[in-house]
Amino acid sequence: MAIIKANTQNTQQIDRFDRAPPGYSLTQPQKKWPWEQPPRFSRPDEAVDFIINNLEKEEVEQHYLEIMFAGISIEEIVSGMVSAGFANGLFSPDVAEIIKAPLAFYLMGLANKYDVPAKVFKTRDGAPPRTKQNKDSTLLNIMRIRNPEVYKAMFEEKENQMQEEMLGQIKGKDGFLAVSGDMEEDEMEDEMEGDE
Repeated sequence: MAIIKANTQNTQQIDRFDRAPPGYSLTQPQKKWPWEQPPRFSRPDEAVDFIINNLEKEEVEQHYLEIMFAGISIEEIVSGMVSAGFANGLFSPDVAEIIKAPLAFYLMGLANKYDVPAKVFKTRDGAPPRTKQNKDSTLLNIMRIRNPEVYKAMFEEKENQMQEEMLGQIKGKDGFLAVSGDMEEDEMEDEMEGDE
């Protein structure tokens, strides 16, 4: 308990302005950090091969299987790998982004090989995250552009359903809009088409 109290007292004494000002890194000697050096791998395939060769070592493979089994998602593992690779000067940030997918596929294959129930995404259930952008209107707009045949067929079906509902409502009404019982559905549809 004394350690915890001492730490909280120290954090209260920290001055929030006691830090380097913006641009301080520009006053430091150049190429001080590994990521300021030219990267060891400039091609994504070389970087992937290097990482996978390290992952295939038995103790490393066992470690990653254990953390996947513990519930750490593949997305988190890959993000950590590429962050560490960039920080150590292995590759540039753009190569790091490019190699995320192949590394994720490798880890999914590894989990499948050993029947480890791995989560792919860092959501509670491991499923892809749901965003507010996946609204029906957005999906319909994408469908209209990318798959116009299905979009057109879907709306033609919807229009037919609406017409059938309207006919059903008209049949059920009394008054001057009521359709006589002698008139058949085909005649009503012909009349409606004629009105359009």
